[in-house]
Amino acid sequence: MFLLATQSPSRMVSAFAQPGAVLWLVVLALAPTLAGHTLFAFGLRFLEAKVATILATIEPVMATLWAALFLGESLTWLQIVGGGLVIAGVIVSQKRNRHQTSRRKNGRKSHNCCQLKGKGGPHRP
Repeated sequence: MFLLATQSPSRMVSAFAQPGAVLWLVVLALAPTLAGHTLFAFGLRFLEAKVATILATIEPVMATLWAALFLGESLTWLQIVGGGLVIAGVIVSQKRNRHQTSRRKNGRKSHNCCQLKGKGGPHRP
């Protein structure tokens, strides 16, 4: 839609004069959006919300990588750094989640509000 707005009026009229052009424009605009949101909502039945959120966070990074690999798109250094930061954030959140889960399995509290070195407290392990 954005690219249509950047075209000259005569070019837009000729594009819409093609048989089925408007139909295809609507289908290509709505189908991926509706399918994506529907599948995401359906997947929430089977995944925890935090897993679904992490997958949604990685999605733009993966789409960019696929575009570079299969469509020959070039990446700027800023895109590469941004993608690396997103992936690093996902790794950190997963490590924190695993650490908290293992602490809960061992019978320990998952928070460390009073576990400073040398300090006791109500949550001393």
